[in-house]
Amino acid sequence: MRILSIDGGGVRGVVPSAVLAYWENELKFESPDRFDLYAGTSTGAIVAAGLAMGLPARRILTLFQERAGTIFSREGLKFLEKALTFKGWAMPAYSSEALRETLVEAFGDATLGDCPKPLSIACLDVVTGGTRIFRSGQHPNSVGDRNVTLVDAVIASTAAPTFFPSAQVAGSSYVDGALWANNPAMISLLDARDLTQQSGFDGFRIVSLGCGRPFWGKPVGFGENRGLVGWGLPLMVLMMAAQSDGVHGYVRRLLPSDAYLRVDPQLPKELSALDEPDNIASLMARAGEAARDTLGAVQRFIAD
Repeated sequence: MRILSIDGGGVRGVVPSAVLAYWENELKFESPDRFDLYAGTSTGAIVAAGLAMGLPARRILTLFQERAGTIFSREGLKFLEKALTFKGWAMPAYSSEALRETLVEAFGDATLGDCPKPLSIACLDVVTGGTRIFRSGQHPNSVGDRNVTLVDAVIASTAAPTFFPSAQVAGSSYVDGALWANNPAMISLLDARDLTQQSGFDGFRIVSLGCGRPFWGKPVGFGENRGLVGWGLPLMVLMMAAQSDGVHGYVRRLLPSDAYLRVDPQLPKELSALDEPDNIASLMARAGEAARDTLGAVQRFIAD
C-alpha cells in the first residue's frame, strides 16, 4: 500500500503541492493514481482531500496561488484595526469564509462517504479536549463521519487558533489538528494497518511531505527570558516543527529506509510565516529544489 502524508503549515502548504506538481510533470503521472491512502493536517488536509477526490496536484497548487491572498487578506483598515484594537487581539486574525468558498468550489457538497480513496484528516475537539480524526467511508471506524462534508472536515482541520475561528461540525467545536498531529504520518500508518487488517507494517510505503522546516539561525523570540509577547506566533511555528520532526523520527524507526521518504526542505526565517502570501514564489523555488533532489527516490516509490 502506497501512502501519502502531508503536514500542516498555513500558506507554506504550497511546498508539498509544488513538490507533487513537479513530480507529476517530470514523471508523467497524476498523484491520485499513484497512492492508495491519504492523510493530511491543516493546510495538508486541503492537499490530501483534493488528491483523494481525484484532483491532480497542479490544480491544488493553482488554488494556493490564486486564493492565498484572499484567504489571508490584509487589505484596508480592517486588518489595521485588528492589529491595534482590543477586539483585534481578542478575535481571530482572519475570517474562514474565503477559505470555505475556495473549498466549496473544489469539493462542492461531497462527503467523506463519497471519497473514492481512503482519507484521514486530523483536528482537535475543543469541547472534550480530545483528538479527532475524520475518516472517509473505507475505514472501519468511519461510520459517524460518512455524512460529514469534505469542506467541513477540512475547515475543522485548518482552524488554527488566533488565525481562524473554531469550526462547528457534527455537534462539536474543532480547531487545527496541528496542535497534536501536524505530521499525520503515524495516523496514516495506523489507518493503513486497520484497513488491511494486519498486525505489522509490512508492505506499506510512505511518502511524507512537510511544508518546510524553518531555520531561524538564533533562538526564537526576543531575549532569553521570554514571556507571551517574546515568544509570540513563532512559538506555534516551533511547536508544529517539533511535532513533525518527532513523528518523522518514529516512522523512520518503524519502517525500512526503502519504504519511507520524507521531503521537508529547510526554509530561512523570512519564509517561516504561516500567513504570508507574498512568500509563495520563494516557497515554490525551495519546493522545486527539493522535488528535483528526490525525483529518483519518488520514482522508485511509485513504481508498480
